[in-house]
Amino acid sequence: MVMFFLGYVAHSQIYFTFANAQNTNDGSFDYYEVDVMIHKPGKPEIELGSGELFFLYNTAAFGNSINANGAFEVTHPYPGYICGEYSGNFYNYTGFTTNDDTDFRVSWKFSPVGVAFAPNVNGTPAKLCHVKVKYVDVGQDPMFRFEKGNAYDDRFYTDCPNNGGWNDCNLGYPIHLTPDYFDSSGSTLSNKDFETLTGLSIYPNPTTGILNVKGDVSKLRIVEMYSVIGKLVMGAKDNFRVIDISSLHAGIYFLKFNTEDAIGTVKIIKK
Repeated sequence: MVMFFLGYVAHSQIYFTFANAQNTNDGSFDYYEVDVMIHKPGKPEIELGSGELFFLYNTAAFGNSINANGAFEVTHPYPGYICGEYSGNFYNYTGFTTNDDTDFRVSWKFSPVGVAFAPNVNGTPAKLCHVKVKYVDVGQDPMFRFEKGNAYDDRFYTDCPNNGGWNDCNLGYPIHLTPDYFDSSGSTLSNKDFETLTGLSIYPNPTTGILNVKGDVSKLRIVEMYSVIGKLVMGAKDNFRVIDISSLHAGIYFLKFNTEDAIGTVKIIKK
């Protein structure tokens, strides 16, 4: 029993990513939407308990304090999303709470209902919840991403052990899922959205070093390349038709364009 518990703790790290980022319109308003994904490599699978996530966003795109202003919504439709799981006569998760941590950061948390259900987090990324944010200016870059570091890490736990159909915390404490890892690269709008926003297209992508920009570049004012952790790694102010990133290491980057009318960001894969 002790050996199993130690093995469980040793494989308790979890990963959070984004998927399916897109801009939508309901006929009256524009929205940014994205799925939050979760997975845990290795064995065993786990039954997710409570947790809390923090999100950063561009106030130029969404305004300040998006929760207080009714611009932030987290949903978890059943079936398909972990936090929407339904077991017979009740939902498996409750206690959903959203708060404006600052003018540019919002938090969302949840907790289990206390009834045992099947393991739901494993090595395959699964949808945890769906985020929807109302724009005040759809022409701005969402810059929607996870907040991480210091007080924002390690906020997730497993549920308590199963005792005859109920999760009984007297049998053992929930396991702290730590460390956790956050990858915000999937929150970037697709190339199609980028092209609609700026009227530009970039090719080839992936690239071994040279990026060609197709379209009217006369309105471009600055081009910047950022790493996945948000570090500025290069920029240009004059030649926008051909961008040479051969000096960068292989990996994922974000190319940000400022035009006269808008800001566009596109994910670039350097081989």
